[in-house]
Amino acid sequence: MSKYPSISEDAANELMKLFISDDFEENLINQHIEMVELGDSDDNVAFNEELLDTKIKEMKGFVKQHQKRDGWPIDKVESYFASYLFSALRDCNVPIQALSNHNFWRYLSLAKFWWFIEIREPNTNIRHIHIHPKSPSKHLLVRCYNRGRLSSEENEQPVFALSQLATDDTEMWQSQILGVNTSYSTEISKAIVRKQSEHRLGPGPGGALRQIGKTINRFRANLYLYAFDADQSKELIDELWEN
Repeated sequence: MSKYPSISEDAANELMKLFISDDFEENLINQHIEMVELGDSDDNVAFNEELLDTKIKEMKGFVKQHQKRDGWPIDKVESYFASYLFSALRDCNVPIQALSNHNFWRYLSLAKFWWFIEIREPNTNIRHIHIHPKSPSKHLLVRCYNRGRLSSEENEQPVFALSQLATDDTEMWQSQILGVNTSYSTEISKAIVRKQSEHRLGPGPGGALRQIGKTINRFRANLYLYAFDADQSKELIDELWEN
């Protein structure tokens, strides 16, 4: 019977406070990990934690090289990191049940990726939003996973081509793709990323990109956008940008 690791909300709160005040301590993590068993009818492919640890070492090296040595802005680091995270979780056989379990994301945030949360969110007062995935567009790992998922092509290896385009647009992903229904349409999401790289629009409140997002939402009343293919999505987004 397959299993995957998790950390409860109460334990996560306790660990987060300790990590913020006293720094990361792996021994504290281990005693709070609970294994969740999958039913006999579920896919019996085991979650490969050893492979995940290997990939995390590679990711740490990548971030250290480009963020610290090369001086990449953190938005660009996140864009590239997203494709590595999605690829890693896919290759390590993370079951779909784990991806829908908040306690699995708490485990990843605290046991595996606290180092990246510290880099991405220097403000310790709001790191809790990256531990509890109650807002998928704001929780760092969930946001990165979905950025990678929506940016990937079949069998593509990181760094994904689309991840290399949207290197200044975390706010766009957070507010105009993952934060709204657009994220349910893969091809529309990809078309937005491509067009934004060609002609960048401001994503903030009152910005042109936000107005396009509102228009897309209105279209859903009469158009089944989820069935749009790549060409149809490009045609729609090109027209919205021109107007």
